[in-house]
Parts: sequence; structure tokens; C-alpha cells
Amino acid sequence: MRRFAPLAAALALPLAQPALADLTPDDAWAIWTAQATALGLSLDATETHEGAALQIGKITLSGQLPDEAGSFYLSFTGPRFEPAANGAVSVLMAETVHWDFGGALKGEGSLNGSVTQRCDGALATMTGTPQATVTEQTIDKCTFTLTSVSLNGEALDLPSSAVRIVLNQGLNRVETALDDTHLRLKKNSQLASYDLSYHLELPDKGKTGVFEGGGSASDVDQSSELTLPKDGIDPLGLHDQLRAGLSVVVRVTSGAGSSFQRVTQDGTVIQDQTSNQGASDFYLTLDSTGFSEGGTMGAFSTRMTGPELPFPVALSAEGFDVLLKVPLLMGEGQDANFRIALRQLTLGDDLWALFDPAGKLPRDPMSVAFDLGAKVSILYDFLDIRALMAGAKPPEMPVMVKTARLGDLRIAGAGAELTGQGDVTLDYTDMETFDGLPAPEGQAAVTITGAQGLLDKLVELGLLPEEQAMGTRMMLAMFTKPSGDDSVTSEVEIRKTGEVTVNGQRVK
Repeated sequence: MRRFAPLAAALALPLAQPALADLTPDDAWAIWTAQATALGLSLDATETHEGAALQIGKITLSGQLPDEAGSFYLSFTGPRFEPAANGAVSVLMAETVHWDFGGALKGEGSLNGSVTQRCDGALATMTGTPQATVTEQTIDKCTFTLTSVSLNGEALDLPSSAVRIVLNQGLNRVETALDDTHLRLKKNSQLASYDLSYHLELPDKGKTGVFEGGGSASDVDQSSELTLPKDGIDPLGLHDQLRAGLSVVVRVTSGAGSSFQRVTQDGTVIQDQTSNQGASDFYLTLDSTGFSEGGTMGAFSTRMTGPELPFPVALSAEGFDVLLKVPLLMGEGQDANFRIALRQLTLGDDLWALFDPAGKLPRDPMSVAFDLGAKVSILYDFLDIRALMAGAKPPEMPVMVKTARLGDLRIAGAGAELTGQGDVTLDYTDMETFDGLPAPEGQAAVTITGAQGLLDKLVELGLLPEEQAMGTRMMLAMFTKPSGDDSVTSEVEIRKTGEVTVNGQRVK
């Protein structure tokens, strides 16, 4: 046996908080069971006391999907809890552990499988009190190998290395704190690197398709903070639990990484793709203010080949940013936001040559960015699933956008650029001025440079008919004003009275 807290403890059953007094093996096991309950899982296991130690037999974690839509389970051989020095508890597990997993969806079938885990140089220790524990774990190397998969009871023929994940030089720290209403988990996991590889062979109508690939990254850091109802998550009543303090925060950062994927059929390459990426930082949150996710990725590149492609397709960019924030609970004046930025996208020359073989268009890097924000009022609890299932009807207008803002708009490429910004306020007490829509009040401004030059080149290349280009020029002339060499601007204002002006000229 080696000292190792199983993957279930690191993912589904994180452990927790500081040592203030002696912790017993029974206390340590009680923390595991409390975590399972807070996650809304059922836990079944045998317990055998052997002197001062506690041996846990096979553990099965299971759960049901709402409305009896399906079920899932995860099982593995449990650890041995032994008293250690200074009031701590050692968590001991075999070098090799077998995991069984599965699930079924009503009307869709079932999936079952098994994974073999082997860990070297693993140590795990729990300290603290029955209400507050800390687990600290180190590993030299852990390998997880998919050993079997069956669909609807029919086993797939898997090679010995169908799917393999290798974790190198890991350090985990997980804190748990219990009070009368909630269980709080705080976890940080660090890996020097990971490697993923897969090789799957799927027969279809006398032919064999092979899917293979993998990826790796260095300096991976994953942190999370969860505040969970002590009696378990209720998927049908999340609205009440979020208001009572349920929250989830997850953040993952990593250094540079790479990946590849290859698909062949009877030896013929159907698709071959390689990618490289710089450092990334992504996060996800869920709490009473809503759901949000976002992050940033550093410079990346992709190259793809295949028989249906006339040449290798290659592209690269300096980076990518994204943010999405959506309120979920009933309430007034809540923030919503969607932001995206693709920086300096460069296409390969072969791809450019498809529509511009003579190189007439400027091939400078392209960028797309905008930041769309709003204040919204939600007039119905959409997360009250029980009420919806019982036939409750949301109001005719359950969501009201009170204000909207567009910022940092920029679309640039092929020698042209569009920038802009604007904001508007909506008045729901006036649904007549704009024919059944809430009356808007606000303004927007855009600047376009290089448009005429781009239109000329598109016509010259035959990509845009002259009559369509002429129509576009007329629209630009009607709604913009010159502001420089091949540069125009447009300023739009909407007033409460229903007046709409463009560059000071009334159009409504």
C-alpha cells in the first residue's frame, strides 16, 4: 500500500481546513461522507475497524437526474485511514486502483466503463477537527488508463492504450469547513505537466475508423471554492439554494500546450490537425448574482490537412478573450455582459489565395472585438423547476432589458476597420411611441476607415458585383459623413419623443 487520496477525493470529494486538535480515522471518513451528501450524491460503502485504523471497502457514489431522466454511478476500492503523528490521519490506498463508472438516460441507452489508476510517490494526510479539516497530497506521477467501455451492454474492442492521462508532479490542498447549514470546500491542485493520448478503432459497415490524438500542457493550476447546502444540492430548487448561499467558483490556468488529432479510415487519412497554444486562464462562477464564465488564451496556431482540402489550412492569432455573465434569479437592475476579442488573426497564404490569388487585398492580421453590457430585470424565477413542472406560466415579458451598452467595438481586416460605441435606455412605460416596443433613448457612434478601398478591390477580384458595391456606397453616403482620407463617421441619436437623428439630420 502507498499513501494516496484517490481521485474521487480530489474531484468529487475534496477534503479540508486547519488542524486544531486530534483527528480520528472516523472523523476523517465522516468528512468524506459529508462531502458526498453536500454534492447531492448517495454513498454506499463497508466500514471495518482494525484496531485504531478504519478500512473502507468498495465505495459507490451514485445520483439520479431530475424527473427520473437518468442515473449515474462511480465506484472504487476505498482507502484505509490510520492515525498518524501530531493528531493527523494518513489516507492509504493501493498503488493500483480500479474505477468503475456508468450512467443511463431514459430512452437513450446506457454507458459503462472502467479506468485503472496507478500512482507513484503519493502521500496524503488529513489534519484538523471534525468540523474543519485540511488534506495535503503529493504525487510523483499518476497514470489513468481506460480499460473498458460498453454501450447498451455491448463491449467495445479497445486497444490497451485507448485513452491514457498522465499527471506529473502534483500537489493538492483541500480545505473543508462545516457549519449548521453549509459545507465549504476550498481546493488548489498544481501539476508540473499532464499528457493525454487516445487511440480508438470503431468499425462501421465493414470499414474501420481510427480516431487518435492527444495533448499536453505544463504548469497547470486548478483552484475552486464551493459553498454547498449541507443536506445536498437540489437541482429542482436552485433558486432558493442560491439565495441561501450556494456558490461555485472554479479557475484553471496553464502554461503553453499542444494537441493533435488524426482520423483515418482503412489507412486513408480523413483529417489531420495539430495545434499549439500559449498560456491560458479560464474561470467559471455560479452564485446569487448569476452565472459567468470567461478567460483568456495566449497566442495559438492550428494546421489542418485532409483529402477534401485542396491544401493545408493554417491560421494563427495573438490571443483570444471571452466573457459571459447572465443573471439567473428574479430581481431588478442586474448586470449582464458578453465580451469577446480575437486578436491579430492571420490566415495562411494558401487560404488567402483561394479568393485573392494575385494578392490584391492587404493581408494584415484581422481582429474582432466588442463588449456588450446591459442592466436587466428578471420577473420570474426560471430556476424554480418544480413550479414550471407543475404548470406555472412565466409572465408575457419575463425579462426586461433596462439599459444596453456597446463598447470597444472593433472589426479590422483586409485594409478596413470599423470601430464604435453606444448606449441606450429603454422605457417600458411607453410602448406606443415605437409601435409596441419600449421607447429607447440613447446614442451611438461608428467610424469606418478603408471601406471604399476595400469595395474597389472586392469588385476588381470579382467577389462583389459592381451594382452591390454601388448600393453599399450609397448607403454609406446617406448615413455617414467624411472624417478623413477614406474615413467616415456616423452619429445616431434616439430621443424620448420618438425622434431619430443621424449626423444631426432627422430621419424619424
